[in-house]
Amino acid sequence: MTDDRSMNNILLVCGGSGGHIAPGLAVAEELQSRNHRCFICISQKKIDRRFIEKYPQFQFITINSLPFSKSPLKFLKFVFSQSAEVFRSFKILKENRVNCTVCFGGFTSLGLALASKLKKIPIILHESNIIAGKSTRALSRLADLIILPSSGIKNKLGVKNTKLINLGVPLRKELCNMDKAIAKKILGINGREKLLLVLGGSQGAKALTDWVLENVKRFARHRINCHCLGGLNTKNEKITDGGFSTTFEPFSDDMNILLHAADMVIARAGASTIAECIACHTPMILVPYPLAAENHQEENANQVEKNGCAVKINQNQINMLFDMVDSILSDDEKLGQMAYSCEAMEEVNVAAKIADRIEILTKPLKS
Repeated sequence: MTDDRSMNNILLVCGGSGGHIAPGLAVAEELQSRNHRCFICISQKKIDRRFIEKYPQFQFITINSLPFSKSPLKFLKFVFSQSAEVFRSFKILKENRVNCTVCFGGFTSLGLALASKLKKIPIILHESNIIAGKSTRALSRLADLIILPSSGIKNKLGVKNTKLINLGVPLRKELCNMDKAIAKKILGINGREKLLLVLGGSQGAKALTDWVLENVKRFARHRINCHCLGGLNTKNEKITDGGFSTTFEPFSDDMNILLHAADMVIARAGASTIAECIACHTPMILVPYPLAAENHQEENANQVEKNGCAVKINQNQINMLFDMVDSILSDDEKLGQMAYSCEAMEEVNVAAKIADRIEILTKPLKS
């Protein structure tokens, strides 16, 4: 049996969206495999609770703070909720004997990072996007280490380079190698037929879901199966036409199967989504969310398009999307080139590398 005193108690703060939660869970899985205790902080959002259902092995703590808003009333609520969470954070840190805090971005990070700094607990920030978010920028001077995408970031943080390290986006253990034919068979799709996977991100993308609905008959005519994850407000539905199906789901716990079965993915350009597609060597058409903070999804998409893994199209060009899909899916050589580019961009063992850094920085617990 492992001596409790050899364990570290790591607080991972990652609530607010799947793009924050997925990397946090990936690092937690790695830390747990090394016999460390992990406490994972999430937000009150419904998607957070749905996302974590597969991970009963971890202890989750709900943070009640609200996101930043420029609206005067919502800004006051933001200030009040964040202030309350700073005081609550001291209790969380003490009760769980936390000796390292790792923040993955988002509005849940502020109170716990401030409390950790005041208690002299090491703070690590993880930034997935090429444009560093508000949380990373606001907390950068408090951090002992800031982990950035492997390509770096485009905006400056105003801290010493010795605090910065380029490691990339960690992936959950469920994303492992799988043969495409086997993945398609599990989904009930003929291995010779094409499958298009449409992802709206953890919170859904109405524009993409609406596009799928509008093109159900065209998919069938062009011999394309489509699987659309539209967010928690989407109803489970399967429409079959001429032997080809379009399936709608709000959320999936089988992303490894879907990503390996798919011949191509249409998605927003969140960093975690892109990293998961690259790991599964799945070509992408990216439609950046036009209202994303500081247009960071556009920069994410530009990076992978430059490297040949994806094609980018803006949301105001969505009327051109079907022709683009049909052209690429009917060109096996193009699909092969894009899959090869994904393989070349794949980052390996990122969660393990981040866990190594956490162990280096973490102060040993007192017996």
